[in-house]
Amino acid sequence: MYPRPTDLRSEETQEMSDGELYWVIKNGVRWSGMPAFGKPGDDDEHAWKMVAYVRHLPKLTPAEEQKVLTHTEEPMDHGEAPHDHSH
Repeated sequence: MYPRPTDLRSEETQEMSDGELYWVIKNGVRWSGMPAFGKPGDDDEHAWKMVAYVRHLPKLTPAEEQKVLTHTEEPMDHGEAPHDHSH
């Protein structure tokens, strides 16, 4: 993928304010693989939980890291009726 995805554990990312991380999560990064998450007017709780998660990434224990890697192999639940991803 180009540009390369940002390492969310990096010093550059971790130096961003919570508000900056929130903005990136809600709006995405144009011309990259980072989509926007959430819709205008939706509950912001999920976005703020993602900010907290990004803050925790550099401190992941080996067990937590393994759990994350295991869950990334599972299909994502979009909270919608089942649908085909071959659009």
